[in-house]
This record gives sequence, structure tokens and C-alpha cells, in this order.
Amino acid sequence: MIQTLGAGGAIVLAGCLGGDEDDAAENGNGDDETNELASLEPTPEGEALSADDIETLVERFDDQPMSEEQHEVDGDERSYTPRHVWKWVTEDTLLFLHFDAPNVEEAENLIYFGIGVSGQFTADDIPAGQDEEFTHFHKHEAESWEAGHGGQDPDQYGHWLVHHATRDHEMDWGAVEVGIDREFMPTPPEE
Repeated sequence: MIQTLGAGGAIVLAGCLGGDEDDAAENGNGDDETNELASLEPTPEGEALSADDIETLVERFDDQPMSEEQHEVDGDERSYTPRHVWKWVTEDTLLFLHFDAPNVEEAENLIYFGIGVSGQFTADDIPAGQDEEFTHFHKHEAESWEAGHGGQDPDQYGHWLVHHATRDHEMDWGAVEVGIDREFMPTPPEE
């Protein structure tokens, strides 16, 4: 909790923890002296996922929301789609992990995590008020992974996806910073 407050919050917190002014005067800590705050520990730094971590995630994210034709990676049939593994969390919502290599078994980094919501290729099926976040539609049925991007008509079923970048990196559309990637392969439906 304290680490999330930042410097301004630490000052407020320190003020709340101290006694009243009378107590400060009695202890020789009145206005005439400068009170110093105890230094807060810096936010801990995490570690990048190891190869074993990635392998475990791939094993756990074992659902297949896309048609079998979309599971080809480097000419071989896989149990996952290129760069992605998926996990249903409700009957119409799934989580996904997007790695830095088409063959996730060779991935070195997780570059996105995201949420997918089942629907049709219509503006009405984009999760309410989030058309700037859920920018990419991927069809459930397609002849290949690439053919699944976007839709051609409103009767097509698939998933509206929001991609959250886990690290700063480069994509075909430019530099991506940590956070929601609103430029991730936009596939807007016709109005």
C-alpha cells in the first residue's frame, strides 16, 4: 500500500502517523527543527519470464477458440495459434498471451496479454464504450491465422481483442510502449 502512494502520498502518510503539534513540541521536534521522513523502499523490480515460466504458461493456456486451420506455425500443426495461447474465463470472455515468436515454444518474451470478448463483426458487439481499446477483431473460422484478422460481414463470429503491451517494443506500425496498444492491427467494422 505504501509503495503505491508515491512521494506526495508518503508526505501525507507521514503527517498522519505523527503526533499532534503539542507532542512534537514536548519532544523537541517543533517548527524550529526540520523533520526528515524515513526513506521508503523503492518498488521491487521483477524478473523477465524464464523459458520454464513460458512453457508453464503455454501448458496452462490450453483452450482453442480459433479454428484448426489457424493453428499452423512454420508449416506444422500446433496446439496453439501463432504467437498466442488462450484461456476461457467465462462463456464469452477469454484471456490471451501474445509472445515474440510465431512458435511460442521458441518465444523469449511475453509482449502482450489481453482480453477477448466473443461477438460478431459489428460495432454493437464491441464491449460497451471501449471501441478505442478493443481495436482488433479475429474470426473464429478462417482458412489461416492471417485470414482471421478482421471480418467481411457482420454475420461473422469471432472475438474483439484488446492488447496490453508488457514491455516497450517495436511492431510493424511503430514503437509500442507499456499499456494498451490502441494501434494494434485495427479492424474497424463498417458503420
